[in-house]
Amino acid sequence: MNRGLLFCFLLLWLKPGLGEERKYTFLFTEDFSYQKNRLAEKPDQYYNSSSVFLKYSNWSGGLTLRGTNYYKQAPNFTLQDPEFTLYRKYVQYATPNLELQAGDFHSMLGRGLVLSVLQNDKAYHDRTVLGGDFKYHSRRSQIRALGGSVEDELKQQKWRVAGAEVSREYWKGNRLGFHGSYISDARTYENLKDRLTWSFSWNAEKLPAGFSYYAEIARLDFRTSTRNDGSAYYSNVGWTRKNITLLFEFKKYSNFDNRLNNPPSADRGDEGIELADSDTLRLYSQYSFFNPDIITFLSIGRTSEFGLAGPQIYAGITASEVGGRMDFSFGYSFKETLYPITIVDGGATFRFTPAIAAAFTARDKRYHIGAYAFNERDWTPQISWAPYGSVFYQRQYSEAIIDGRHDFNSYGLRINIKRDSYLEFSTGRVRGGEVCSSGQCFYHPPFRGWKIGLFTTVR
Repeated sequence: MNRGLLFCFLLLWLKPGLGEERKYTFLFTEDFSYQKNRLAEKPDQYYNSSSVFLKYSNWSGGLTLRGTNYYKQAPNFTLQDPEFTLYRKYVQYATPNLELQAGDFHSMLGRGLVLSVLQNDKAYHDRTVLGGDFKYHSRRSQIRALGGSVEDELKQQKWRVAGAEVSREYWKGNRLGFHGSYISDARTYENLKDRLTWSFSWNAEKLPAGFSYYAEIARLDFRTSTRNDGSAYYSNVGWTRKNITLLFEFKKYSNFDNRLNNPPSADRGDEGIELADSDTLRLYSQYSFFNPDIITFLSIGRTSEFGLAGPQIYAGITASEVGGRMDFSFGYSFKETLYPITIVDGGATFRFTPAIAAAFTARDKRYHIGAYAFNERDWTPQISWAPYGSVFYQRQYSEAIIDGRHDFNSYGLRINIKRDSYLEFSTGRVRGGEVCSSGQCFYHPPFRGWKIGLFTTVR
């Protein structure tokens, strides 16, 4: 029985009869894409992911079947033989105080200093822990223990990991926690040997007068004499009162990369984190207008990387439902350590009618390294017609020559089939470049060709 017939059988078997009360939750998603990648040696590439999720009473589970002849993390390399794999699978039992899970799961201990294995679509991080996870939480205590293996997206590296954390409320919302992970290399490029990462944390989210705080001190102990041990300090103190929010943030990281952690960046969300040697001290302030819904923010700080320190400034404004028709945003940032980086970005959406809207986004990023001048510009207009779909045009510029040119143009459209289901098509040239999200970064190579994709959901 092929995969399509198998899922049709599942849909018919799980569909309740006429008049029957549905006692479970069911979700099926299909994500298929095909692209003609002119920059790949074999240009015909496809990706298919079929997922099923079931929940009944305290039990839930899911599985994902994947068929592909290329990896999204390496789009210019086409596999010699297509892969068909049971890519994700898990089963979970949960009560108000207890969770037990076996299979694939995501995990973050503390704020990610000790362990962070999470999905990050923008940075193309798609790892899970394959093993077991135990969680217990009461009104004042939380306990977690996990173990298993983690494989990278290209199936080239693999790590064995064990982790645990425990936290306890010791006084009126104030909590003390311990977090730890032990990682060993099963198959990697490096010979890091085993390493132990542990931390202590203190935090409170809702204190009188709108105060909150978080502090975590961590150590990374390599079980080899050829590498220096690492250390990390992260803390913040926040205050919120009516329209005003203030956040004072500090970080200091030194040789603190165990390959499966991702600490807070203390920076804008689309910037990466330097874990070998960096520290930041900043004050973030925000003022909110409630009518209309407008938020202004300013972050002023000083950051250092490898002993070179400089200013870190980030400011902007966002607004929603201005005049009942328009949303807009604008941001400016400047940071200088190893070299100066300036980013200006923004966007606006205007609704002509309840169904028709026009949107525009733009971004300009510049920096200089010696005599090399880097400059990237993007702008994208889009027209949407609800509930039918949208069309877009994207123009990009690179001061450095990429794929033999400076300018890149692409076009596309989306057709909404029904709720949570759509068909997409795009064609043209895309510049590529580094994309960072939540401190993690990925370099997209340039693209030339066309793509078509279908995403559908059955509930």
